[in-house]
Amino acid sequence: MLLLPRNTVFVRHGNSTKVADPSLDSTRTLTEKGRAQAAAQAKRLSNLSFMSVMASSAAERAMSTAHIVGGVDKIIAGLDSLYFPQDANDRKVSDAAFGELLYSPLTQYLARSDSSWMLRHGLKVLAEVAGVYEDFVHRISDPADDYMLVAGHAVMLPLVALLMYPKHAEQIMNVNMGEADALVI
Repeated sequence: MLLLPRNTVFVRHGNSTKVADPSLDSTRTLTEKGRAQAAAQAKRLSNLSFMSVMASSAAERAMSTAHIVGGVDKIIAGLDSLYFPQDANDRKVSDAAFGELLYSPLTQYLARSDSSWMLRHGLKVLAEVAGVYEDFVHRISDPADDYMLVAGHAVMLPLVALLMYPKHAEQIMNVNMGEADALVI
């Protein structure tokens, strides 16, 4: 059984630079606009207490957003799985789906006949995020009131949120996460 945080904030990365070579996508950085978006989100969430550890996509723009929103004094666990599927076949199908649906809500991705990759990949990400939380929780006395911050990308965040908090499916399934948007559960 996975140990999961009671409260989580999922934050999509802010506006980021462009790259000509798709293989360099993970190196894209936040633009000035992206840093301002993340700072504004940090201000909106300033009433929340974040844990001293966060999970983030290993992509530079997501890591930077996590630091701005959650605090530079926090430890970030960079997870490649929060970026895109590592399995070559799942990556191919996910790329095709994203090419068609772009930033559509999770309901549209799950409605596709080839959506089984989402469950396979989502469960892997869920286990990694839970692992980050479990490592952290064993070192503190009571994390109950703190929020875990998970930073990443438009499609992966609602997928992980749904797997972590299925009782909030109605809230999660139709969310369309814009730049530096947050989903608080």
